Amino acid sequence: MISEKFIDFVKDVLPTVDKEKAEELKDWIKDTEKFEYESYYSYEQNDLIQGDIIDGIKFVLMNKEGKIYITDKMKAMVMSTSCDIANDDNITLCPLFENSDLKPGTIEAVKNNLIYDTFYINSKKVEDYHVRFSVCNTVNKDYLFSALEQGKIKKIFTMSMMTYYLFIVKLTIHYMRMEDSEVKGLRKDKNSSN
Repeated sequence: MISEKFIDFVKDVLPTVDKEKAEELKDWIKDTEKFEYESYYSYEQNDLIQGDIIDGIKFVLMNKEGKIYITDKMKAMVMSTSCDIANDDNITLCPLFENSDLKPGTIEAVKNNLIYDTFYINSKKVEDYHVRFSVCNTVNKDYLFSALEQGKIKKIFTMSMMTYYLFIVKLTIHYMRMEDSEVKGLRKDKNSSN
């Protein structure tokens, strides 16, 4: 969901966002709040595009002791672009975690998309879940499409354009935001006087 809080969040994280445009967007949100928009739509079951939500994926993760383990089957978001899906051997996925796994007091911030590495989709189909961008795995494309055809993995939905734009903004914030000034100070150019 796009909210005024989210617009302020984006403006703070990406300082190049035009303040006037941000205010116009807030006005637009107020005007459109009375309208419902679909956060997803149905799409061909065996096609995949960036942002699709699928179910039945096992993730390989590492705990704090360095031990590797395989999760139970989880819901996942397709992170690879359509071009990469067509041309690469592997597809990048991020898991959806249950909101009940969140630290107390963070659910509202997650649902307003104010946490850097999480993405919340306002949809009844996944309302109890959030995507965590900081946890990614790749899956062999041939296996994934074969499992989709056999029904071992199910496609839940494809995002609407409005939700996709929100997703792209969140993805940009997570991976492309500027480091804070303290960290930037650790970077030294060859020609700098520091």
